[in-house]
Amino acid sequence: MPTVIFNPSVDGEVHKHISGTGSGVSWPTIIAATGTGTTGGITIFIKSDNAVGHPWNDLYRSILIFDTSSLPLGTTVTSATLSLYDTGTDYDDLLIVPDVNIYSANPANNTHLIAADYNTLGTQEFCDTFLTYPLPAGYNDFEFNWHGLLVIDPNGYTKIGIRNSNYDVSGVAPAWKSQKGSAIGFDNHLSANPPKLTITYTVSTVLYQENWKIYQDDAPEPTIALAAENTKPTLVNSDLIRLRKIG
Repeated sequence: MPTVIFNPSVDGEVHKHISGTGSGVSWPTIIAATGTGTTGGITIFIKSDNAVGHPWNDLYRSILIFDTSSLPLGTTVTSATLSLYDTGTDYDDLLIVPDVNIYSANPANNTHLIAADYNTLGTQEFCDTFLTYPLPAGYNDFEFNWHGLLVIDPNGYTKIGIRNSNYDVSGVAPAWKSQKGSAIGFDNHLSANPPKLTITYTVSTVLYQENWKIYQDDAPEPTIALAAENTKPTLVNSDLIRLRKIG
């Protein structure tokens, strides 16, 4: 089966940052809050404020966008792996042992990220194995489960979210320590070690004709017009039926 590797066209952090000592908010509030900014790294990051009454200042998530529209007509994705290069600069001053996994994301644009994209990441894991601090420096792999395979778009953009799992996704507040942080970071698409989405797929013969009429198995088979090579025609008022390769 053919395999192809994609690098993201867009990636970056989307975060909630609350500036000023003594201005922190509760864990449920920072999870559900409106994002305040975006930067060019790929990081999950948690940082505390200076008092338990206003405990949290920062929560970072990340989004990657891959243009996967070059996959051939008739592609069925059989497996996919996202490989992220850990920078070797992770730290856990909060002593919370954060983990990380991949999720859905629905950014407003395909060409850049905005602060509001912070709220578009989902909670369904796209990989069955969480990666837990400390990660080894170098490439770390997330193998897609069937939930993840469903979001790979052979006709457009595949969008992947990166979140902390054991606190951000679960909603369980980390153990608090005054003005400490924990982070896991990966190289972005501009680095020497960019993210890699490796896709293995099969290609079936795809036949198109507009305005199909459903026919019985024992009825004469209609004449079927083959689509032009490497084209993806639009179906109009069509019903999906069993098609046999002809010619």
